[in-house]
Amino acid sequence: MDQLTTVSMMLLGTTKAGRGFWQKRLRDPLVGFLARGITPVALARAIAVAVVCGVFPFLGATTLLTLGAGMTLRLNQPVMQTINYLLSPVQLLMIPVFVQLGAWILGANTASFSIAAMLEFAREGSIGDFVAQFWQAGVYAFVGWLVTAPLILAVGLLVAAPVIDRLAANRTKPEEQG
Repeated sequence: MDQLTTVSMMLLGTTKAGRGFWQKRLRDPLVGFLARGITPVALARAIAVAVVCGVFPFLGATTLLTLGAGMTLRLNQPVMQTINYLLSPVQLLMIPVFVQLGAWILGANTASFSIAAMLEFAREGSIGDFVAQFWQAGVYAFVGWLVTAPLILAVGLLVAAPVIDRLAANRTKPEEQG
């Protein structure tokens, strides 16, 4: 086993004894879609669009956004929803980033914004109270996300395309040898 394989197995959480979380939930399904004839380009596009949708800064809205984008662009829904689900922690981390960026773009101050306060308020307050308290932060977050969405899409494509190409190449190698 070479160093690259060892590092790849460590990153994917795999060992000879068993398959890791990422391999079972991400790599294996992607290879399965490639085996069913989905092109690497279509798969990379679905992943990149799902990343953009998955970091949308409104909790609970990413599933519908991903569904709508996938249907409109005729992309693979299972891949997109899987990526969306896996990005949930990233979405939470990106909300304050989008709020700060949007506020900076609009020349506003967000000194009182806190993700912890927002989540606490969401648990204990009504929807109306939540919207009244955080609507400006929502506008800032949306602006921040909207401005960065093309960059996120481009980076998503730049990262996903070679990974999917490599998966496709690795999938066909055993067939070529045997």
